[in-house]
Amino acid sequence: MRFRLTVILLIISLLPLILLGIFSYQRSASVIESETQELTNQLVGESNKILNQHLDEMVQVFTMLFTNQKLFDLLNTKKSDDAYENYQRESEIRDIMRNITNARLDIQAVTVASESGDLISTVSTLNADFQPEEQDWFKQAVDAEGKLVWFPTRQEALIGEGGEQWTYALARSVKAVGSDENYVFLLEVRESALSGLLKEMELNNTGTLRIVDRNGTVVSSLEEGELGTKKETYTFLDQGEAGSFVESEQLISYAPLETSDWFLVAEVPLAAMLGQVKQIGIFTFGAVVLSAVASIIASVLIGRQLARPVEAMRGVMKLAGEGDLTAQAEITGKHEIAQLNNSYEELIRRFRNFVGRTKGAGEELKQAADDLIKQAEQNNVTYREITEATESIAAGADQQAREAETGAELVGELLSKWRASLSEAEKLEQVMNETVQVSEDGRNSIRDLLEKNELTEQEIKRLTDNLGLLEDRVGEVHKATNLIDDIMDQTKILALNAAIEAHRAGQDGRGFIVVADEIQRLSQQVLSATETIGGSIEAIQQAMKSTWNSMKLTNEAMELQRNTVTGTDQAFNSIREQMAEAQSQLTSVMNTLSLVQQFEQKMSDAIQNISAVAQQSAAATEQVAALAKDQENSSDHLVTLSHSLGEVVNTLEEELSQFRVDREAAGDDGTETVEERLAREGENADDTSPFDKSKALTNTVEEEERAVGEVYSVFVEGGGREEGDTLTEEETAGVYESDPTSETEGERQDDEKREDSSN
Repeated sequence: MRFRLTVILLIISLLPLILLGIFSYQRSASVIESETQELTNQLVGESNKILNQHLDEMVQVFTMLFTNQKLFDLLNTKKSDDAYENYQRESEIRDIMRNITNARLDIQAVTVASESGDLISTVSTLNADFQPEEQDWFKQAVDAEGKLVWFPTRQEALIGEGGEQWTYALARSVKAVGSDENYVFLLEVRESALSGLLKEMELNNTGTLRIVDRNGTVVSSLEEGELGTKKETYTFLDQGEAGSFVESEQLISYAPLETSDWFLVAEVPLAAMLGQVKQIGIFTFGAVVLSAVASIIASVLIGRQLARPVEAMRGVMKLAGEGDLTAQAEITGKHEIAQLNNSYEELIRRFRNFVGRTKGAGEELKQAADDLIKQAEQNNVTYREITEATESIAAGADQQAREAETGAELVGELLSKWRASLSEAEKLEQVMNETVQVSEDGRNSIRDLLEKNELTEQEIKRLTDNLGLLEDRVGEVHKATNLIDDIMDQTKILALNAAIEAHRAGQDGRGFIVVADEIQRLSQQVLSATETIGGSIEAIQQAMKSTWNSMKLTNEAMELQRNTVTGTDQAFNSIREQMAEAQSQLTSVMNTLSLVQQFEQKMSDAIQNISAVAQQSAAATEQVAALAKDQENSSDHLVTLSHSLGEVVNTLEEELSQFRVDREAAGDDGTETVEERLAREGENADDTSPFDKSKALTNTVEEEERAVGEVYSVFVEGGGREEGDTLTEEETAGVYESDPTSETEGERQDDEKREDSSN
């Protein structure tokens, strides 16, 4: 307990302090890191401006070279056969280049070379076999096609012998005006100019500044050993933009130089910046150590006041758990642990009384359990026989129900056949009704046809009469035409006679000749007209004969049609009579099927009732069998519980025998039996059955358990108290007075006196 108390105090005192220290350290480190990163970025930006200014000056000087017209005129001058003239030309070119570059002391050499192999430089030491067109710097400048090319720092000079000085260079190819010749200008600058600027921008010995190209090669640095080396970790330069990040406890800030393809990189170690923050960590560690020491001292002092009495009570409780209910802890005082010990001793005294009473109740309970076992075994045999009988009845009822279901299925199949026959009969009746309707419609059509035939015959007869009249009129017209022919013949003769007489008269008879000619011509026209009328009359007569023959054939056809229609009408009448007879027979069949259907419903209801009754009987029998089986199982379970009860009683006696009880139960003089106690409580133990006895004993045990539970609830949880609170003497007395099974105040005082005397 002391160890746990010490650990708890350590956690309570150290955990907030540790968390506060860690938070303060991390917060301070984060703030310092962000501020350092911002300041470094500002420094890199300002330094970048200074370096760009220096490089711009180099570019301006370099531009002055290839923009000097006099220099280009000398370069374009062809070499002479006179060596002296060539020497003067080269000297003038060197003087111009020196005059332009003398203002900058950091320029080491200026060189101009052509594709034809000419080389002029301010360097005095040149190798005679030096071929500029074969050099890498010359090729790169030509490939750049007029763009400025920057070369990183190197210890060996590109032209001549540069000694031990580090130099960087810039080159550019320029095409001469009026000539196809390309000239490459090369400017070599001492690296010390850049390192001098870097030294002025030094980060107070806490960081490093260096200039590198895009490949990570160091162009300039304050550490000479880094010049010309490659930084493999500078892969971030491929992005070509400014930025900063933290890697391996190093703050790295970088920015591109606008004039060249180089970068300014600053590295600042964070350890130097976080020195003061580490002091916060050291202070936090010291505070944690002091708090730990204080917690250990406090736990030792609290252990002296709290742990020892608690250990004493734990020892007493352990003995009580082993069965010794007489052990007591010698704890005096009015503090909470002493009050807790007094309450615990009162609880043990009540428990001793409970153990004494439970022993007596256990004997009675054991006897009741034995009687219960015998009765349960007899009931088990009876229930098993009932179960077998009900199972046999259930099997017979189930067989009867299955047979009833089979009969119901057969009747249902027969009834389905009857229903199918009735359905077919209904369809046949519908077809017959349609046939009767069709025959009736045909009969009506025949009657209409007969009426139409009679009207047709009447019209044909009327037409025949009209043809006879027409034939008579045509005959009269024919006679009239014959009469006209006769008159015309006489007129012709008369006209001929008149003509003859006119010829005889001579000149006086000319008028009669003209009249005779006209009469003869008119008679000829009339003759022609009569012939036409005669042809028409003959055609009419032929048409009338043809019509007459057609009418005769039509009369014969109408007569034959009348006979056929009459036969068809008789056939429809015969069909109607036969269909009426068949319909009557079908109605008789349907009535018979309807009667069968009525009996079908009654028969189906009867069979279903039989099946339902059989199923209900089977279900009821199965339910009875199930109840009997459940009762048998309950009886078996009761036997098992009875044996378990006996075992529990034996176990209870064994457990109670482990307790040491030196003093008799409170309220007893040591001679009162369980029966006397039950009689004193108003219960008659002789007139009750074993079940009632066991129930009474169980109630007694439950009352004792409730009494102990109430003491415990008041002792630990009662009265709205938390665990660890103590009870006053008035509260303890009130609890025991509220228990209906507790002792009186006088009995409790007598017990205390007896306990004191025994102690």
